[in-house]
Amino acid sequence: MSESITVASLQFSAGQDIAENIERMGRWVAEAVAMEARWLVLPETWSLRVSADKHNYRYQQSVAFEAQLKEQMAQWAKQHQVVLFGGSIYTQGESEGKLRNTSFVYSDQGKLVGEYSKLHLFDLPAAKRFESEHVEAGSDLCVVEVDGWKVGLSICYDIRFPALFSKLRAYGAEVIVVPAAFTVPTGKAHWELLVRSRAVESQCYFIAVDQWGASGPGTECWGHSMTVDPWGDVCAQKERDDGIVLAELKKKKIETTRARMPLQEHALSMKNRNFRSPVES
Repeated sequence: MSESITVASLQFSAGQDIAENIERMGRWVAEAVAMEARWLVLPETWSLRVSADKHNYRYQQSVAFEAQLKEQMAQWAKQHQVVLFGGSIYTQGESEGKLRNTSFVYSDQGKLVGEYSKLHLFDLPAAKRFESEHVEAGSDLCVVEVDGWKVGLSICYDIRFPALFSKLRAYGAEVIVVPAAFTVPTGKAHWELLVRSRAVESQCYFIAVDQWGASGPGTECWGHSMTVDPWGDVCAQKERDDGIVLAELKKKKIETTRARMPLQEHALSMKNRNFRSPVES
């Protein structure tokens, strides 16, 4: 078991060419390894980001490259002997014509040790954006153990739903990974607020890595990738541009935070209380 872990979050602005994105990301992976990071965390849909009117193209490309992308991530992990949290890529869904937005975790031997498909889909009528038109939700939570640490997986819009993170904490999570492609309006208003709030509530480290900038005629992403500790303090952050957010996670910080304020024990005790209905009171 490692009492501390050095984590590199790879902030990235994906283009519309998968092969080019792989080549660019490979350079950043090598750079993070040179900085002696043990864990590498990629952002959501790092292999392809296209404009909202090209979903059919995205589907065709994702299906064609799914196996290659998984093989590439496994190779990076094995070659550099690091744990790789692969952000997310689009994979074939169970329903015909549907994708899943899926995160894969690889050990330092290149073995797949965990996967998670995004549970909460970004359907926003006001913005005329409906992720569910092309993506189906996953059905399972995932907490993976690596290097003696338990890490819960989530993706982007999930960050708005605290019940998910309460479950991950209940399943033993000490760290939560949040790959994202948060847009500028919602990112500016809520990104840091949400990440820090979820960290405080769950008393976990949060590794939140976002895409940044615009990709062709697509929506602009916020960036501001950050690592937040269990007390809610920002350990490291990068506002814009491709690059690396390096942070050290310490077991002791989790232990002292949870001992100082035993939220889980207090929350569990609520189950044994009988409350009157608000209408009755």
